[in-house]
Amino acid sequence: MYIYPKGNYVYAYIRSKDSASGKKGTPYYIGKGKNKRVLAKHQIPVPKDRKYIVIISENLTSFGSVCLERRLIRWYGRLDLGNGILRNRTDGGEGAPGLKMSNAEKKKRSNAALKRWEREGGMPDETKERIREARKFQRFSDETRQKMSIASKGRKKSKEAIKKSADFHLGSKRSESSKEKMRASIAKRKPITCPHCKRDFMPGNYHHWHGDNCRHKLNDAASG
Repeated sequence: MYIYPKGNYVYAYIRSKDSASGKKGTPYYIGKGKNKRVLAKHQIPVPKDRKYIVIISENLTSFGSVCLERRLIRWYGRLDLGNGILRNRTDGGEGAPGLKMSNAEKKKRSNAALKRWEREGGMPDETKERIREARKFQRFSDETRQKMSIASKGRKKSKEAIKKSADFHLGSKRSESSKEKMRASIAKRKPITCPHCKRDFMPGNYHHWHGDNCRHKLNDAASG
C-alpha cells in the first residue's frame, strides 16, 4: 500500500535505466500536488515501481510547493526546450507558464473552446471582462507582433465584427497622456510618396490604398 505524503508536496519521477534523454537515476519529471496527485494519470507516465518515485519535500504551503517545483525545473532544464533532461512541458507553478504547443494543438483547443461556448449559449460577460482585464497591460515582443501582422494580412472582418468593434469603442474617452503619446507617435511618422500617383501619404493610408494597390497603376495597366 502506497503511503501518500502529507499536505502540499513536490515529487520526482526517476529513470530506471539509461536513455537518450538521461542517465539512470536522474529525474525525468518534477511535479507538485496534494493527496493522490503523485500517482494520478497524466501525460507523463508514472513509474510502475514505486521506488522510482521520490518525494522531495512535503507539508509545504501552496506557495512553497510552487516555488520549489519551478526552481527544480529550472535547475534540471526541459527536453522540449533543449536545455535539460526533464519531460515537463511547462515551467511549473499554477496554470501552464512556458507551455509550448504546436499549431495543430492550438487549433484543436480553440475549436473545443468554441464548441463549448456554443453549447452554453456564448461566453459569459464575466469571463469576457476577466479576459479584457488580463490583456489590458499585455506587452508583445517584436517577433510576436510580426507574426500577428502576417497572420492578419488579407483577413476580412464580417459586418457583424465591424459593428461590434465600432459599438465597443463608441463614446470611449482617452486620457490626456494617451492623446499626447498618439500625437508624438504620429509626429515621428514620415510620409511616403506613391510612385504611381506621385502624392505623399502617411504609412497607414499608403499601404492600404497606394503602392501596389494604387488605382492609378490599375488604370494605366488597363489603358495599356
